[in-house]
Amino acid sequence: MKKFIPIFVIFLLPLMMVAGCSNQADVKKTLHVGISADYPPFEFTENREKGLKGFDIDLMRAIGKEMGYEVVFQDMGFDDLLGTLEKGNVDMVISAMSINEERKARVNFSDSYYESGMAIAVRRDNADIKSFTDLPGHRIAVALGTTSAFEMRELKSIELIELPNAQDAFHSLLSGYADAVVSDKPVVDYFLNTNDGINVKTLPTLLKKERFGIAVGKKNNELKGKIDDALQKIKEKGIYDKIYVKWFGNEGV
Repeated sequence: MKKFIPIFVIFLLPLMMVAGCSNQADVKKTLHVGISADYPPFEFTENREKGLKGFDIDLMRAIGKEMGYEVVFQDMGFDDLLGTLEKGNVDMVISAMSINEERKARVNFSDSYYESGMAIAVRRDNADIKSFTDLPGHRIAVALGTTSAFEMRELKSIELIELPNAQDAFHSLLSGYADAVVSDKPVVDYFLNTNDGINVKTLPTLLKKERFGIAVGKKNNELKGKIDDALQKIKEKGIYDKIYVKWFGNEGV
């Protein structure tokens, strides 16, 4: 006995196939990116309604667009970023993360996208601390898990105060609990620029240059290569400089 297919089903089948192909074509590739959104001007939130903003956020979105990927950010504590990456729960990490040997032993880094240095912030009436050599004997606040924290651990005769983020470090300075804050220079500058008249100054001396990179899995050379290519292309197109000027006021290199 032959089976007859209703005529309307015959007309619907091509439409369903076209719709299915269209849906597959519309599915975008996604990059899950780990950040710690408490480090202005690199990544932060002013409030829940305005969402994420910062230099790293704009840069990662530009890189993702160049690669043809949609970027989805996952916010977490800075100390948890590399562990989350190693477990494969995110594809990469961008969070003003300095490239150093300890981290390179765990993950792979893209080409550097920003050069920085460690700076000291003190209260305006502090005349005792003029450079890094004056830090011994004082209480120094840093953000937990940062290279500033690693560097300060090497100094003898200081009382190190490790706090969850840079904002907490500055608040401890303002309250008198800490004598100085050591952090990346752009972070210190941004705090001062967005808090007019605050009782804090930054010292001119910088401690060693640092290069920031995007972290990927230790063996994920393919993704690293794609990121490096996209970073180079947005620099050639002038997109990088526009993002840099937006957050730092002068063109990057």
